[in-house]
Amino acid sequence: MRAKDCIWLILLVLCGCGSGDGAADVSGEVTLDGQPLTDGVIHFMPVDGKSRTASTFVRDGHFQTRVPLGKQRVEISCVKAQPLRPGQAADSATGAEIVPAKYNTKSELHADVNNGANKLRFELSGK
Repeated sequence: MRAKDCIWLILLVLCGCGSGDGAADVSGEVTLDGQPLTDGVIHFMPVDGKSRTASTFVRDGHFQTRVPLGKQRVEISCVKAQPLRPGQAADSATGAEIVPAKYNTKSELHADVNNGANKLRFELSGK
């Protein structure tokens, strides 16, 4: 095998060509009112209901995961802990969702995941 052929073979392997898992790398950014979402969770759910779902953490406005190919409904959530009241036990702590329902439980967000690397940006508004 010639050196040139070896280089192409190595590049194909490194690119993940032919991985066959029906998923692709997805990474991106999430902002809320122009600021990076510090801590949260992003969920990808197939619109056709046939593929598996994918979820990952959002840290300092960034996320990265593998998502099944196709059209996905996207939900983004961030729960901030409420301060404990005097006398309240730590295990009874509660939190408040800071991301509006239109981005999570009633999400209007969608993404098309294609072969290869996918870069997404979600600019959310708390209003």
